[in-house]
Amino acid sequence: EKKEQPSEALGSCEMAILTLCALCCSFAALRGFLVSQCIFELLAITIRHAASDRHLLLFSALLVSLCREPKHRQLASQVVGQALAEQLENLLDNFRRGQDTTLIEAVSAAAASLSPYLPPSTFGNLVLRSLNVFGSQVPASIA
Repeated sequence: EKKEQPSEALGSCEMAILTLCALCCSFAALRGFLVSQCIFELLAITIRHAASDRHLLLFSALLVSLCREPKHRQLASQVVGQALAEQLENLLDNFRRGQDTTLIEAVSAAAASLSPYLPPSTFGNLVLRSLNVFGSQVPASIA
């Protein structure tokens, strides 16, 4: 059975996410409005249950775009932090099975953008696990 390859063309959902990312980078009022409309709750769901790798990447970018103000980073870390941690756990498992690091890097960057508000109880263990996973991939000649 042949697996269908994802299209290189962006769909309407993906174009909408990119448009929101661009607008959120420039307009504080738009960021404030979206936060007031519970967008972080929606992002937690879409990050946890992303339809594709590309959607996960785009929703992570939207999260970063929304979190320019410290109060938004703090709220996002409370609402979206667990979803990011779950995705990072899944991505680390996939990395061990040969997936590249692009998504891990993107989701890690989104999580790092929420600093210093991330819960240490969740992300402290995840950082240690990441170091173990990536450390085991370093050739002996480099280590």
